Amino acid sequence: MADDINNNGLANKLDEVKALAFAQQVIEFNWFSLDAPFDKYLKVFAEEFDANGIPDTVRLHVHQGEGESRDETIASTAAFYTCGDGSGSGTTVSWDVNNNGNINVADTELVRRFCRNFRVFGWHDARRSQPSI
Repeated sequence: MADDINNNGLANKLDEVKALAFAQQVIEFNWFSLDAPFDKYLKVFAEEFDANGIPDTVRLHVHQGEGESRDETIASTAAFYTCGDGSGSGTTVSWDVNNNGNINVADTELVRRFCRNFRVFGWHDARRSQPSI
């Protein structure tokens, strides 16, 4: 079940489909704890540099540790930088984000798809270089 996750004023089947796709992508990162302590989490935020109201960059910080997010708890990072031309294309920076022991196109594609979905949800603000979640 999903509420209005894309902030369009409606809670409908589209929200459910998007929420399910997003949740499945989170699972693809293979960064979660099945048993206590539940200290692995993904922090996602967007930044805007050209003041057009659309985030240019989506960053992912993979944390392991309890309490507030801090530099000491970052286990790895990834990001997607858009071209800014409206095409949705861009550059992905990633490592072994799916934790399968290989750094390959699957990691790049996972980051790209995840970040594009995050931007579609509108879970970011339009202020310059301000984290969203």
